Amino acid sequence: MVEKHGKFFGQYFGNMSSLLVSDVDIIKQICIKDFSKFPNRLAEGDNNDPYLKDAVSIARDEHWKFLRSSISPTFSSGKMRQMMPLLQKCVNDMVEKLKKDTENGEVVDVCKYCGSFSMDVIASTAFGMDVDAQNDPDNAFIKNAKKAFSSGLKNPMLLFVLFFPFTRGILSYFKLSTLSKEMATFFHAAVNTAIDERKSESSKRQDLLGLMLNAHTDKEKSEENIELSSTTLKDFKKRPLTTNEILANSLTFFLAGYETTANALSFVLYCLALYPDYADKVRHEVADNIGKEKPTYDNVSKLQYLDMFVCEVLRLYGPAARFNRTTEEDVAIGGYKVPKGTDIQFAIGVIHRDPEFWPEPEVFDPERFTPENKEKRHPYAWLPFGVGPRNCVGMRLALIELKMAAVTMIQNFTVVRCDETEVPITFDKGGFIKAQNGIKLKLEKK
Repeated sequence: MVEKHGKFFGQYFGNMSSLLVSDVDIIKQICIKDFSKFPNRLAEGDNNDPYLKDAVSIARDEHWKFLRSSISPTFSSGKMRQMMPLLQKCVNDMVEKLKKDTENGEVVDVCKYCGSFSMDVIASTAFGMDVDAQNDPDNAFIKNAKKAFSSGLKNPMLLFVLFFPFTRGILSYFKLSTLSKEMATFFHAAVNTAIDERKSESSKRQDLLGLMLNAHTDKEKSEENIELSSTTLKDFKKRPLTTNEILANSLTFFLAGYETTANALSFVLYCLALYPDYADKVRHEVADNIGKEKPTYDNVSKLQYLDMFVCEVLRLYGPAARFNRTTEEDVAIGGYKVPKGTDIQFAIGVIHRDPEFWPEPEVFDPERFTPENKEKRHPYAWLPFGVGPRNCVGMRLALIELKMAAVTMIQNFTVVRCDETEVPITFDKGGFIKAQNGIKLKLEKK
């Protein structure tokens, strides 16, 4: 469509109009320069879902500012350092499971193990639970989560509202909920149990749930029925987070981080196997700077070539192909008048393969992300986490999670392709960029 219509054009989804943008200067205008005219992802009244309306990814205006300011501190570098023991335990569990399952040179589908790793990380950081998905698939949390996800993540309404909300109006028109009753009941119970257990603990875990609970200090007050449309950020700051806000954002963290991180890590391992010359550079960097020492936030963050490698993986295999904003007033974009309430989608997958920014865009080349090459390129040509004040709030955690897992895997294995490795990958037709048939690789122990 971009080849035919250019980098800025309108389209219809049923009777709903939308603009598709792959012009990076227009993206800069919308997400940065004129952010106040495009602060929201959904038009007012487009999401009345009782469970997700309080999610930071969906909330609007002052409510969004309040949630973002409440949640963002947990992703600071200081908080990330405190979360590293939780991440490292999850990585170690994955490595030990892989050592056991590849003892005789077996080929493994790394997507399975990366999925369990991601489940462990998010259960630990978002719900304060140690579930050991690698070794205990019958854990009640895992069974219920997978059961809920089997229907929930295949529900396109849920994905669109969280990530690609261009189906504006459909949910409220048909009075549909993005969450099944079963899924909502499960997560309500999980969050309430975690809250009760955390209140009885003498020490507070350093994680997302703990931070939100610090703002949940007055249950009676937090359950007040607040009229959001007439509430300012100053008013919001006078109250704690409500139970539903904690639920909605724990759930959003789970939905936004579970499959996306699992897929991204699977593709990191895939590229380590497919491109041994680049993989050797990563291995040498890890050996020279960390060796057999325990990976930490600080030593992993200093690995420049690993960062380049991960950035190139996210360029080609980023978790989502689009993100969006909506106009809050009549505006001029690209020389055209755009009416209030128009949905604007940014075609990230198109930008990430635009030869204007990426010569031979289908070629995997981490050297694209050297400081010199980055300096020459438009700053908004790489957008796997979005851009501007409404970018992915969990970006830092996602990146350090990927790098921590990659370093630990490199310390223990050489990842190699085999006859069962699918090249090129067949992509799933769902909402996320993932391998339809899994990613089968061999892991040679060091």
